[in-house]
This record gives sequence, structure tokens and C-alpha cells, in this order.
Amino acid sequence: MRNVIGITGISGSGKSTVSKKIAKLYNAKYIDADEIARKLSKRGTEYYNEIVRTFGKQILREDLEIDRKRLARIVFSSELEKKKLDDITSKYIGTEIFTEISKNFDKKIVIIDVPLLYETGIYMFCDMTIGVIAKKETCIERIIKRDEITRSSAISRINSQKKEEFFKEKCTYCIFNDDETDVDKQIEDIFNRKKFIE
Repeated sequence: MRNVIGITGISGSGKSTVSKKIAKLYNAKYIDADEIARKLSKRGTEYYNEIVRTFGKQILREDLEIDRKRLARIVFSSELEKKKLDDITSKYIGTEIFTEISKNFDKKIVIIDVPLLYETGIYMFCDMTIGVIAKKETCIERIIKRDEITRSSAISRINSQKKEEFFKEKCTYCIFNDDETDVDKQIEDIFNRKKFIE
């Protein structure tokens, strides 16, 4: 029996790290929503065209591809702008993820790494969900290092996203992913409890 596990969390929480750990430990198929979004947002696609219509040509680089950092500055500075992008993304990414899940019937476990798992309704594809949580300061430091942005930009990004309580309330399980936590042990505890690996 195949199990689809949705993994979510705010930027900097380390959800992709946790997703990849699970995929490696249990030979699971790993589906990355951010990677799908990058592919679908290439110049000339329907997703690209709708984003440009919504946010204007100011978000484009000289080669006319979307400047993700410029777009991020817009959407993380306004709840309304963020919702516009989320609504566009959910239409295209959800369909693609469902297609990828359908292709992988041979895998006992399929991991989908989706920042907006609940907001887009993609959680309905899942048999179980895991929220990845880290301290706010840890997330800020990770974002600054990963995206090479200022501290104030990282804080704005964090403040525009869901709080820890959201994931505790919505997700089947939560994993705490600070530097001092044992993530492998938490993963093992969850999988032993769910008896996926029998």
C-alpha cells in the first residue's frame, strides 16, 4: 500500500532537509513543490504569463525570466500580494503534484515537500502530514545564509508566514528542527508509530 506524506513548514524551518532525510531513510519518492514551481515559471508557460500579468514586468530580469528575489520582496511585504501569488501557484502546482504522485505507484512512500500544503488544499492528497518547526531566530539565520538577503528582509518573510501553532493544530505530527534537536530520532519515532515500514 502506498502512503503519501505531506511535509510543510515556514521558510527556514528545514522542511526540505527533513523531507530528503525521510526519502533517503525509507527509499521514498521525493516531490519538491518549490522545484516544480521553478520549472513551471520558466518564460512562456501559462504559470509564468499569469504571474507577469499579476505583478507586472518589474519582476523580470533582463533575459525576461522571473527574478525570484524581486518577486519575493513584493509578496512578502504585503499579505494581499502574497495571497495573489499563492492563489496562482495553487492552480498550477497542485495539478503537477497530483500527476507526479500518480506516476509513482511503485513506491511504498511518496514524500511531497509543500510550503503551502494546507493553504492550497494539497494536504487532501496525503495520508499523513508533518509540520517542520524551528525557532524564529534559527529560521531567520538560515534564510539569510541561503538566500543572501538582509536580516530585515528575512524577518519580513518570517512574519508573513504561519506561526508554530498553525502546524501543531493542522499536522498529524510535528518535527522540531533546531540545531540541538535529534531529527533522525523524531523521524524514526513517527514511522515506528505509524508502522509504515512493515
